[in-house]
Amino acid sequence: MCTANTLMCSLDGLQRVHLTSRQLEVLGLICQGLTNKQIADQLDIIEATAKAHVSAIFKELGVVSRTQALLAAQRLGLREQPA
Repeated sequence: MCTANTLMCSLDGLQRVHLTSRQLEVLGLICQGLTNKQIADQLDIIEATAKAHVSAIFKELGVVSRTQALLAAQRLGLREQPA
């Protein structure tokens, strides 16, 4: 089950995923197709911070691309937040 502050779900039944609420927010924006620059602008952070969040998400999900992150999010049952 997913909690409000941290995602702790099983990915393909093998891996536990731990994402902070901010990382979940960034993952939702990735799923909407936003670039690091657009994510930074949306969250009022610098682009380097957005990139750090994206990298941490990729590492935690065990993916190397935004498309793979989207697919992992779908497997975890995460839904895009409306823009």
